[in-house]
Amino acid sequence: MKTSGRAEQQPAVLFFVDDWMSDTELRCCSLKARGLWIEMLCIMHKSKRYGHLINETGKIEAKTLARLVAAPYPDVASGLAELKRHGVYSTTPAGVIYCRRMARQEEISRKRAEAGRRGGRAKHSPSKRLPNTLAILGLDWYVNDNDNHDVIDVPREEFIEAVYQAYPRHVGKQAALKKIASAILGGADPADILKAVRTYAAAVAEWPADEKKFIPYPASWFHQGRYDDDPEEWKRNRTEEDGENTYKPLPPYRKSGEDE
Repeated sequence: MKTSGRAEQQPAVLFFVDDWMSDTELRCCSLKARGLWIEMLCIMHKSKRYGHLINETGKIEAKTLARLVAAPYPDVASGLAELKRHGVYSTTPAGVIYCRRMARQEEISRKRAEAGRRGGRAKHSPSKRLPNTLAILGLDWYVNDNDNHDVIDVPREEFIEAVYQAYPRHVGKQAALKKIASAILGGADPADILKAVRTYAAAVAEWPADEKKFIPYPASWFHQGRYDDDPEEWKRNRTEEDGENTYKPLPPYRKSGEDE
């Protein structure tokens, strides 16, 4: 199999252990299915289109995949069905299986490379360097007068500020802004982050007043990737006997080692 340029430059797969261990849908899959997914990730890392389950002739079908992983076809077919049922992978309109995170990483790499080329051209043409309060992350934005005011496609301060303002608690702003930018640079979709923050804020607005003090600091919330949580987890549990608008109180907080 001809490998992608990324696989040649990076022989190791970037593996997020915390994501693997905390992905509820993935953990619902059997050990057999999770093992198959690891094999598929390795194949997709070496694919000519990074993150996609294809070879030189096109998409890799289940029978071909069975030969590649040296496993019986029925086991591979059932494993694929299980992974699909739990939404572990996605498919293109052409039916090609792909890993969402790997595809995002490849797209980010492409955009950064293009941004670097544009940035190099901007040094030799009339340009304006915009104020950058997040310089520590290496985010530089240019408006290149020779490129019809084409702006480099990286997180803009205005958007990051909007995400912060939408969060229901405003403390530790500078740390929060850095974590928001880091999340976007790490592959999170900006529109999805903003939508999640607004959904979280709406859920928090329904919390009892005495529980709103438990809203996490924004920097912690974004650092932990809580925007990927199930929105149902943001709602407080109601007791059936007390009615729709009555909330079941959270258990008291105890430090590790304290008696119950």
